[in-house]
Amino acid sequence: MRIIAFSGRARVGKSHITNTLASILWESGNYIPVVLPLAAPLKAAAAAAGFAKEEDPTGYREYCQQYGAAEREADPNHWLELWHSMFLDKMMNELNHKEEYVVIVDDVRYANELELINNLSNSTTIFIDEGSRSGTLEDDDAAWRQHHSEYLANEAHADWDNSKVDFDARFINDGMAYSNLTHYLTDGEGMGSVVNSWLGLHDCDCLPCEVHNTNDPSLLRDAAASAALVKTVKEMCDDDEDMTDEDLAAIERSLQSILGDDISLTDLDFDEDDTISDAQRVEEIIEDYLEELDALDIDEEEDEDDNE
Repeated sequence: MRIIAFSGRARVGKSHITNTLASILWESGNYIPVVLPLAAPLKAAAAAAGFAKEEDPTGYREYCQQYGAAEREADPNHWLELWHSMFLDKMMNELNHKEEYVVIVDDVRYANELELINNLSNSTTIFIDEGSRSGTLEDDDAAWRQHHSEYLANEAHADWDNSKVDFDARFINDGMAYSNLTHYLTDGEGMGSVVNSWLGLHDCDCLPCEVHNTNDPSLLRDAAASAALVKTVKEMCDDDEDMTDEDLAAIERSLQSILGDDISLTDLDFDEDDTISDAQRVEEIIEDYLEELDALDIDEEEDEDDNE
């Protein structure tokens, strides 16, 4: 059994992605998709109390707001434990099928929910971001978006790079993915590299694959800029005969503050030999990145338009 769980701000497209993914998995003939929202236990309790969502949406909403919140306040794990019991039932059901089950969760809203799913075997948690559609979602400025159930998604959306929210991946639901989701998800070998990555079956960690699987071309721009910066510093160090180890260490600390601790100038080869030094590899990487940028039609004018 595998688990794919989505989180994201309300109306970002989690349900559409869930339904599309379920269809892709089912049509593959290798998997049985099981959509199991974390709200399933509360929905079942509401129906048992006479407030079925389909028959009495107003009563259902009021029931969930009052009874659901009261139970969660008394025990934050109340509904989560009931969901986990449902999940274990699905595991038992899988034994009766030759196809593997894929449980899809489309409504991760709280930190304890994310933690539980992250701790389950063969699970992938994905944050769905609206990307360039930010500010255009329905009811984007509504007061209910500040409800505590939206805190986790709001934090990840506001500052993904510095967020402490522990998702396995992010997928930006805009551009080509938003306009033709099925085509985008299934692009590539097998069921598609995006679907395979969510299933934990995509074993290529190259940058172009990461760009496609996250739908985030800015990664290429960031990587190209980082590589160019290291190359520039390398050339400066080569040209400066008075460069000392202390100078290199100071420059390295500055670069690390920008690019991360894995940048190490002191490990670079600064002599004029014929070996393939780190600087040469960086130059090759830059060329590859620029080719990818050209392929994606990412240019300075487009960057300027995005910032307007």
